[in-house]
Amino acid sequence: MADDDMWGISMARSIISAVVKRLLGSQLISSDASDKLRNLLLLDLQTLKRTEVYNYV
Repeated sequence: MADDDMWGISMARSIISAVVKRLLGSQLISSDASDKLRNLLLLDLQTLKRTEVYNYV
């Protein structure tokens, strides 16, 4: 993956993580929902990495 892509993914994860923490702090979402959001983010990042590898094969 290009450095710009990795930087963008990192920034997106940081922003989403901050939003999830705020939502948890204000009790707008449950901890279960928070865990699901975090797992979804990890899955998306892994999918992007796998896709990038397949593009070069």
